[in-house]
Order: sequence, then C-alpha cells, then structure tokens
Amino acid sequence: MAFRNDDAGGGGDGWGSGRGAGAEAALALGRAAFGAALLLAPARLVRPVLRGPGPSDEAVVALRMFAGRDLAIGLGALRAARGAGADRRGWLWAGVIADAADLAALARTRSVAPAARAAVMVVAATATAIGLAGLRRLP
Repeated sequence: MAFRNDDAGGGGDGWGSGRGAGAEAALALGRAAFGAALLLAPARLVRPVLRGPGPSDEAVVALRMFAGRDLAIGLGALRAARGAGADRRGWLWAGVIADAADLAALARTRSVAPAARAAVMVVAATATAIGLAGLRRLP
C-alpha cells in the first residue's frame, strides 16, 4: 500500500491529497506498530515508565486490551487510507477518541513517572491534534 502526500492538492492515491496527509499516515503506521509491540511484550515496554516494580498481571491484561485497540485502529486507518469520506472519517474519529481518552487518563494518574507521563501526554495530544486536523480536511 503506497501513501502519497501531495501538498499541492488534487487527486492521488493513498491518503489522498493536501497538507497533513503524511502525518496521518505516520500516525496510523505508528499506532499499528505500537499496538503490535505492546501486544507481544507489554511488561517490557511499560516497566521503564512506571514508578516501582513492573505491572501487575491485571495491568498486563489491560495493556494487551489497549494494544489490541491501537493495533485495530491503526490497521483500520491504513486500510481506509485508500479511500475517503465516511470510512476514513470513522477511523479518524476512533483514533481521536482513543487518544483523547489516553490524555485524560494520563492527566489523572500519579503511578507513571513524571517525565514519562509528560512525554506520553505530548504524544497523545499530538495524535489527537493530527486526527482532528485530518477530520477538518475531509469533505
């Protein structure tokens, strides 16, 4: 699947055209890759950001659920990238809602190390903004 970012506008395949299309493609790819990695090795990926010992068994289950969500949204967004309109809009909204929920959850927690919490909040806020910008560009 080829993605094209045609900043001059007008036609094309992949993510269509216009500014920001490359950011949407990168976000979808990153989301799918992160979801797959977190699904395979949740404890290893989150241990460095937690205060204290690694995640509990219950937390690992929740992390894998989260991972499946991000993998599905990323792959769905990549698939929808070949088209436009309602299908693409739905996947962008799914990502925006998930990222905004992540941001809200992070804002309330104290179990994540402060520097890691701030970094992940920046990522979640950026992902939310990219998704909202993509929604505004759709007809």
